[in-house]
Amino acid sequence: MAKSNISDLYVSDLENRKESPYDSDVLKYTKQGVSREIDIACLDYVFADIEQTKVKCGVRLTLVDKLKGQIKQHFELDRVSTGQQLFHVLRSFIRHADRQQLEIFSKESWKSYFGAKGYMWRLVESAERQFTHTYMYDDGQVEGIAEKTAAGKKRLLKYALSEIGLDVFDWDKGLKDFSVAGKPKKALENYSKNEHETALRRLHDKFFLLAPILIAEQESGRFSDDSKGIAYSIAKNTLSSKKQTLDVELLFLEGMTLNKVFNFTMEIGYHLFCHYTAFNDSVVTSVRRPIEFIKEKSEGKVSKYAIIKGFKGRAAKEVTGVIGESELEEVSARVDKRTGAAFLNMLLKLSSTFNPDEHGLLLYQLDDEGLPIELKTDFKNDNVPRKLELFADKRVGLAERLAESINSLCEHSYVEQVKRVVDDEGVRRISKSKEYYKPTSNQHTSLMHRLSVAFMQCFTAQSLRYAQLPLFYSAPDENGKITVTCTSALISSESEDAQNAVITFCLDEVFLPIVKKIEDWATARNPLFRKRKKGNQYTSKLSIDDSNYNIEPTKGVSYLFPEGRVGETSFFNSYPVTANFLSMIGLTPSHFFCTLNSTRFRKTVADNEYRYGSELTAMAILQNSKKVFEEHYANGHQGLNNEIIAQALDVIELVIKGVELEEAKQKVRDTWKVEVLSFDEYKKRGKPSNPNGTCCDGKPEFEGQEDKLAQAAAKKMGVIDDSSKLHCYQFDKCHECLNAKLVDEPNQVYKLLSFIESLIDTADLHPENEELEERIEAFEEIVSQNISENVLKEAEALLEANGRYFLYA
Repeated sequence: MAKSNISDLYVSDLENRKESPYDSDVLKYTKQGVSREIDIACLDYVFADIEQTKVKCGVRLTLVDKLKGQIKQHFELDRVSTGQQLFHVLRSFIRHADRQQLEIFSKESWKSYFGAKGYMWRLVESAERQFTHTYMYDDGQVEGIAEKTAAGKKRLLKYALSEIGLDVFDWDKGLKDFSVAGKPKKALENYSKNEHETALRRLHDKFFLLAPILIAEQESGRFSDDSKGIAYSIAKNTLSSKKQTLDVELLFLEGMTLNKVFNFTMEIGYHLFCHYTAFNDSVVTSVRRPIEFIKEKSEGKVSKYAIIKGFKGRAAKEVTGVIGESELEEVSARVDKRTGAAFLNMLLKLSSTFNPDEHGLLLYQLDDEGLPIELKTDFKNDNVPRKLELFADKRVGLAERLAESINSLCEHSYVEQVKRVVDDEGVRRISKSKEYYKPTSNQHTSLMHRLSVAFMQCFTAQSLRYAQLPLFYSAPDENGKITVTCTSALISSESEDAQNAVITFCLDEVFLPIVKKIEDWATARNPLFRKRKKGNQYTSKLSIDDSNYNIEPTKGVSYLFPEGRVGETSFFNSYPVTANFLSMIGLTPSHFFCTLNSTRFRKTVADNEYRYGSELTAMAILQNSKKVFEEHYANGHQGLNNEIIAQALDVIELVIKGVELEEAKQKVRDTWKVEVLSFDEYKKRGKPSNPNGTCCDGKPEFEGQEDKLAQAAAKKMGVIDDSSKLHCYQFDKCHECLNAKLVDEPNQVYKLLSFIESLIDTADLHPENEELEERIEAFEEIVSQNISENVLKEAEALLEANGRYFLYA
């Protein structure tokens, strides 16, 4: 069917514009339980800005009416996200064309927006120059968008304009396409050994301390709204009865009601549950009681497991996870699950005590009235880490920026603040400003306090809450490092825990002036000594300047990070550094706090199993890893890959020195104490690829009946017998299959990109088929997360030079 010309759509009389079947341009919807609205009437105005003049061109208004109808239809069909995306990209497209003084719906405006040197490509190029922290950007600099995002915007607008009769496919001929996969995403970091062990230890300690308190209070009928500080008092008495020192990290309980303590404990339980099951978030929050305990015997040994059943929203499939004390190495290899059964039993008791519903959610929270509601997992990324003082190992990298902020505050009374702002085009930019503070103001004191704690915390994992003046400095060592120490008031004379009596900071000599400024600031707020008039009965020291005053030690403790009025200071209670504060000065909070989420726990569990166990045990623990496992390990284990490179360099170095290759390999084996070099072992895994570039053994492992029906039909036709089986042909389901593996090689990725493009063509012909869109997104996500950048560039070059692989041309 031929496309309509714009001239055929012209409407000379604005009064003859057809009324939309929908009454209003204000579209209402609900997001996260909050009623919201969006006004699309701005599309009728110049620059898509309701403050500007209304468009008088009948052609443009007619086309805009049809596009507004599409947006409204998306909202009516509950495709709110798609409707919003279409509105935003259309508004941006219109604004850009108006600013360039181009006809809105024309080939020229399309080329100006999506062409090789167009607006969208400039945004993509801006995104390629991303920095770790926002303070590293220039003021006003555009952050840009991902190439995959640009591809999605183009696809959405292309389809919308095509639906209203515009020949967009002709406009788009010859233009450079956005990559269907985009740039590879930066792999999510797993926890370091220190971060993982510290987090689990503190989470366990708090959960097993607080859960019994909550259960006892509920069973005795003492659980009420007016309960502030009760949990703190009981926890303190519990620890005292066990002759344990009150954990400094529990002081935040002082101002919490039992209701808030319950929600906090459930949040801790959520993180521990993520660790033990390696489930993703959607599964963790959907697990319901009862939990079935079974005992299995294997080779004469008894192992106790907790079989946890839940449902995964999208696939609606049962999910099971095994946790507990297990003697089977393939289940618990290198993953400490000895306390898993005890944790689950306590979690079950806590859960059923506050919500006795037999099939109630295992994890939930209480509302203000004490009623169970669904657990919200969009926690503040510093909620638990801040309360439990869990810090990232890489926080030392923030010291330079913190030092700059402290210096500018002390010397010039300002701190540079950084924030992201969204401009009229919907593009994020960086905005920087200098915020000045009066030196005698509370804001100045509070800011200096938080900066000082954050800066000094970069150099120690010990709690700074009770750090005391004065500081003691060592001479610089041969590496330019200085050791700074101070005592901690946390340790009493009755305590046997002497290891925390001294707080140690190890830092570069260049930071010494900043430490001195912090000490001077703290000394001014709570000095070590004070003046007393001569002749006072409490005076013990002579005047050092023959004045009428003597100098004597102040009463009380002089804290390094004091809170309160001058001379009336105390240690801080709630940890002063927050994620919002770090973001305000342009730092990424996850580089300071050890952020806790299901994805990182899942990644760490899989990483440990893959590294120290085997692929089989890693896949068994992940369970639904047919996609996830291959996504994260398409190129092998990152640490193992680094090991391969290091071994290869050692071999090359020996060969250069004249050692024979095999002898060089043996020497490296001896040095690394391995039987076989990692790369030699890795080469044994090679397999031929499928037409779509993936690799498998032809045996499908995913949910569905298509393959089974095909096998049955083939047997009926006599093509195969009972002893043989057809090779799997369902290449559009490789992203779901356990057997399918990616191949990080240009020719194979070229075939996969060609296959994805063929799926996109099919999706354009059948826009009502949402399953196709989901499959396209799944394949694109796999490519972006797993294929190395160099290989992807080579594959895209092949695609551009040769067109699609001949099977998909």
